[in-house]
Amino acid sequence: DYSRGTIFDTNMNKITNAKEIYNVVIFNQPSALSSLYSHFTGAEIEKIIAEIKQNGFAVRKTSKEIKSEGIYCVKTYTHNDDSLLAKHIIGYTDSNGKGLCGLEASFDDKLFCADKNQLVFTINGQGNVISGYKPELKLNNEAKNSGIKITIDRAIQRIAEQQSMKINSGAVVICEVETGKIRAMVSRPDYKLTALDLAVNNKTEPLLNRALCNYNIGSVFKPLVAGVGCEQGKTLTVECKGYTNIDGLNFTC
Repeated sequence: DYSRGTIFDTNMNKITNAKEIYNVVIFNQPSALSSLYSHFTGAEIEKIIAEIKQNGFAVRKTSKEIKSEGIYCVKTYTHNDDSLLAKHIIGYTDSNGKGLCGLEASFDDKLFCADKNQLVFTINGQGNVISGYKPELKLNNEAKNSGIKITIDRAIQRIAEQQSMKINSGAVVICEVETGKIRAMVSRPDYKLTALDLAVNNKTEPLLNRALCNYNIGSVFKPLVAGVGCEQGKTLTVECKGYTNIDGLNFTC
């Protein structure tokens, strides 16, 4: 698996790499296979057995450690999932751990590492792990020890996301007045990292960060123009169709 640097909030709390998981390596031993029934469905166990027959082992991710002979667990962290806070700001990565958008893309040079982590086993000629040899874990510490710190406050961000769930479409931005630092930024509707294909084809455009969209604020100036017109004794009547066309582009109210 790949390691990737961590994105921290303003208080150095983890936003990414915050969820603990286990990478489980399963070998063809009776005790190992029997212990799978309390962690996986029957259909998934059939897939695991098929992989073991083909490759000699199978690898899965679990939320709990599995203790059994023939099974080796390595504790690691999920870089991101559907519970990730500030998804519109953080962005997401591809299957090789490269940042595709948001901060993941902007700071990819500080977060990405091309070298995979490895768990190295000593096996005999039949492909079975030799007992007494502890597998060697080779972690990429360069990626593990790197990261960036942003102004978002994880606690405030979580509250903003919970309260904004009643908004169908819009944005919430919480700013620190004295410094201008952004403490929370939410865009609605939200999307799932595990279903990006559905988000791309969704007409509500959940991938769009509405907190950072351009917005025409010309209406703020209209009362000033109207006031000057009234002072000059001039009136103007306009039929509003809900939009105005400028150079072939429709700008709605």
